Amino acid sequence: MKQVLKFIIFLTYTISLFFINNINILAVLFIMQILLMLICHISIKEAIKVILYLMPFILFTVVINIWTMGKMKAILVGIRLILVCNITYIFGNVTTTMQVANAIKQLLYPLEWFGINRNNITIMVSIAITFIPIIKNEITNIKYSLMAKGVAMGFMNQIKHINYIMVPLFNELFKKVGKIEDALKAKGYVEE
Repeated sequence: MKQVLKFIIFLTYTISLFFINNINILAVLFIMQILLMLICHISIKEAIKVILYLMPFILFTVVINIWTMGKMKAILVGIRLILVCNITYIFGNVTTTMQVANAIKQLLYPLEWFGINRNNITIMVSIAITFIPIIKNEITNIKYSLMAKGVAMGFMNQIKHINYIMVPLFNELFKKVGKIEDALKAKGYVEE
């Protein structure tokens, strides 16, 4: 029950961030997140690295929002995205994949009244969460192999040569998905 409550609080907090339009409230929430990181003994340096890693996506979103909604609203969107990335990092460090899967399984209990197997949904969520570090490692390996072949891997070159990254990435992911499917079939989770 504790994991379900933690998951519900995480989802509610994350969703509510996008409805806050006051920068002062967002600043207070940012300070609260830092205090939460200190309480949970989570490295602030690592959290900053993660946010810097995601910064191109955040800046891209802010630029798009400047064109569509104006400068102030775009800045609010950027601050919200930083807060969401940070709370997700915190949640990921204090919760295991199995705890998240069990929380989702308990939350989906009403689906059994309609004949929907919640175990299948739980397995899919667990696999999806587990795939995140696998994708990150595959991208890193592909970048290193391209650098070894003499391809410069600056930000603009990554965008220009995105096919050099995406084609091998999807090739490896499809192989891994096939292996997972075979393992699930062998254990009786998936029907032939």
